[in-house]
Amino acid sequence: MSGGRNTDGCESPECLPTWVQGLGTPVWITKRDGTIGYMNQRAEQLLGRPASDCVGHPCHRVIAGRDAVGRPHCKPNCTVFQLARRKNEIEPVSMRVMSATGKEHWIDVLFLSLSLPGRDGACLVHCALEADRAHRFEEYLERVASRSNEHTHESSQRLGLTPRETEILELLARDESLQAIAEKTHVSYVTVRNHVQHILGKLGVHSIVEAVACYLLVKD
Repeated sequence: MSGGRNTDGCESPECLPTWVQGLGTPVWITKRDGTIGYMNQRAEQLLGRPASDCVGHPCHRVIAGRDAVGRPHCKPNCTVFQLARRKNEIEPVSMRVMSATGKEHWIDVLFLSLSLPGRDGACLVHCALEADRAHRFEEYLERVASRSNEHTHESSQRLGLTPRETEILELLARDESLQAIAEKTHVSYVTVRNHVQHILGKLGVHSIVEAVACYLLVKD
């Protein structure tokens, strides 16, 4: 990667406030004409391309962010830039971006308006927070929810579990260990483990984490 995040006619790092240079997240700055004027090394790593390939090019083409269903979030007539020009509040945005290597990332982007000496109008600072883990968990819960909905129709008694299985699953949801559950329910560890295997089979899941998530979603 280039590390030197600007080209002729764009903002040099020396002209930027120290707080911009000190941000420990992927950062790029869009100028009034919608082109990228600065990009730090973390943004280069996120996108998998050097700043020299991005600076001077339209932000919406470089970033090409999309929403959860694949619709373009980044467009030529940027809504966020319009809000910044009107000095309106700008809420963070979640989007998917694709790196040059084809790897997809979820990011949450925070926007800050920045006025620089000798320039008319404000630039727009984009601070990206990688959110892959959070979105993977959200998608996982959606999958569990779809499974739980199927099982809810199969039985009116909490996914078809016996009272003992329901009790054990409730304790698992409270983060109790199998050994602690055995002591509280006055049965052996092996018996608890067998109950857990029966629970997983009835719920059609493969782990205790999935079983607990399924149980909590149905319970709510």
